[in-house]
Amino acid sequence: VSTQSTGTREELEERNLLQTPKTYEKKKKKKRLNKSKKLDRLSNFLAGRPTKDLLVQKGVYKQRFSLRSDVVESLCSFIEQKGLYEEGVFRTSGTSTDVQSLFDSLSEEPILHPDTSVHTVTGALKQYLREIDEPLIPSEILSSLLDDLETNDSDTRVGLLKKHLNSMPKLNYSVLQPLLRLLWKITQNEDKNKMSSSNLGIVFGPTLSLDISNFEKLNHVNHLISYLID
Repeated sequence: VSTQSTGTREELEERNLLQTPKTYEKKKKKKRLNKSKKLDRLSNFLAGRPTKDLLVQKGVYKQRFSLRSDVVESLCSFIEQKGLYEEGVFRTSGTSTDVQSLFDSLSEEPILHPDTSVHTVTGALKQYLREIDEPLIPSEILSSLLDDLETNDSDTRVGLLKKHLNSMPKLNYSVLQPLLRLLWKITQNEDKNKMSSSNLGIVFGPTLSLDISNFEKLNHVNHLISYLID
């Protein structure tokens, strides 16, 4: 045997230098068995994974929704009827299970019973706006609006804000309008509900933009929402 063929029996077999037909078949069978075990483990892993519905139910997976104006209008209408004088409206949280139950119904038709707590509805509306697949105010338009707010001349500032708001996607703008109208009506009853435009800006700044990267920008966005409400 040459020097290249020296080594232990296992090493020689590994290099196919000392394999009888029986040894070869044994190794081949072992490889097939190992492959079968791996496939079985993979199959068991896939079979044991939780379903998407279960992950959504447990809150691990966040279900994203496409924006629907009818959903937002329905919730806003209920809040306008029931919540204009409600203290802490949009700030006070509803019962988490009730909010989640109503939110889950929004993928089809909102289930709004007359005795539903307004705080449940406001909670579901905020969650819906947070979990639509794109922010209500697109990031590039948000940046323009924040720049507009820095304009010193008030007439120019208002003109720029209107221009960039009108450049929003039609659906987004059709949803933002009734929402801002509702928030403005709430501020007109601040003496009863204790919610000023500043308070509502703090609530809705992160909800309407979603892509806030730092605290300083968040403050600017909150101020923008407050300004648009007024």
